[in-house]
Formats: sequence, structure tokens, C-alpha cells
Amino acid sequence: MAFYFYETYIFWKKWNIHKGSLVSYFMVYYFIQLDDSKF
Repeated sequence: MAFYFYETYIFWKKWNIHKGSLVSYFMVYYFIQLDDSKF
């Protein structure tokens, strides 16, 4: 879980997403967790 969070954080920093996009950031994180639970 922390690994996915870290990867998403790096992606977020890399693309310099502004704070207004934090909702999208958490949505992506949430869907990654859902996808992970399938396996």
C-alpha cells in the first residue's frame, strides 16, 4: 500500500499537479487500491 502511495506521489510531483488536483490524486490512489485487491 505504501509503495503505491509513494509511486503516485512521485507521479504527482513529476507532473507538478497543482493542489486543486488533489481530488484526482486521491481518486487515482483509491482506484489503484481497488485494482490491487482483485489480485
